[in-house]
Amino acid sequence: MDYDHDNRVHLHNWGETAISNMRDWTNEDSYLIEFKRGDVFEEFDLTEIIPADTLADIRDHNSNTYLIMANSHEGFTSAVAHIYVYVCQRQKIPIEKTILISGGYDVARHVQEYAEQYDLPVMKAEWIVSFEGSYHNRAQYFLGWNANEQYISHGIGHALQEGDEGYLIGKPWPITNHKPPYEKAFVNFNRRWRPHRPCLVGLMSARGMLDKGFVSLGVGDDPRCWQSEMSHLAGFLEAYPPAHNSFTAHEQQLLQLPDLYLDTQDLVTNRAEFELDTAYYYENSLFSLVNETNYFCGNDSYEDMVFLSEKFFKPIMMRHPFLIVSTPGIYSAIHALGYKTFPEFIPEHFDHTQNDAERMWQILDIVEDVCSWSHAKQQEFVEYAKPICEHNWQTLWFKTQFTHRMNY
Repeated sequence: MDYDHDNRVHLHNWGETAISNMRDWTNEDSYLIEFKRGDVFEEFDLTEIIPADTLADIRDHNSNTYLIMANSHEGFTSAVAHIYVYVCQRQKIPIEKTILISGGYDVARHVQEYAEQYDLPVMKAEWIVSFEGSYHNRAQYFLGWNANEQYISHGIGHALQEGDEGYLIGKPWPITNHKPPYEKAFVNFNRRWRPHRPCLVGLMSARGMLDKGFVSLGVGDDPRCWQSEMSHLAGFLEAYPPAHNSFTAHEQQLLQLPDLYLDTQDLVTNRAEFELDTAYYYENSLFSLVNETNYFCGNDSYEDMVFLSEKFFKPIMMRHPFLIVSTPGIYSAIHALGYKTFPEFIPEHFDHTQNDAERMWQILDIVEDVCSWSHAKQQEFVEYAKPICEHNWQTLWFKTQFTHRMNY
């Protein structure tokens, strides 16, 4: 169930869903509903969707049948309240017989806080990393099913499906973490104008760092641009004067900033799937500056779940070092999945900073430092980062569990 681009609610009945192979379904009988936004539960009477005998079993405290609701490709905080109110209360479904599967690492904390606020039982919560699952599958699709084969060389593995050869011609796997020099210090892809992305790009421009990296930001799938968003963006940075002052002092230059393109001028199409078309930018930069989906915390207008999208797994696939621009706690989520980071060269103190504007300024301090590294310092970093990137690649390649119980 979700709202489509026409802002109308759509209901689809699929025999098998995107997460069917990402969870162990043998522990309980269940009826699964996948949704994008929690407010869809206001629109549907679940008694008209769920078969009567199944619904009776869900409502029966003594049965082992659960209603499972999966927000698998998102991590919407607001879904917690919508389920408590419009599923459990309105549909008379016991909270104890519901399971929320969310893309948010901190979903259990949000459930706990809501339950305590309204003196309600705690709903079972699971964290699903669906993009990890899809990128795990994509790696095997590109490189074949022989894990040892792909460690011999950076080339494409031999065990391709029929017809894949034409798709992969001229697209060898990139060789990252090579000997300096690099054309740019970092790569930073931006498509949709979520406010933290132009804020970051604007501050990079103001601090003279824009030409140090491969950066994309242009007209996307909405009409937002510098002219329409300038005062709105400045408002996000007011909480930290150095960032706000730097941004507003650079306003006229940003108004004249042209659209920034890298591999394509099409910033409307969502490229969540892994592609090798961007290999050049990974191969010719030292690290990825990843502008994740969520960033702001404590702002009611924006989701603040700790959420790992495909944007994180792209540098993992490319064996590329990274610095993540996201909500506080994102590095805890990364480590919880078994991936390693680069703290000896890329500090992570900003991941505890609650002030959004200050956290962005701290991140740019780190980026500015990396951009100033000599070739010798770059080589030292490469030697340090290469085994970490290989560990991360192997962690993704051999991963078998993509759903995690967080509070039961």
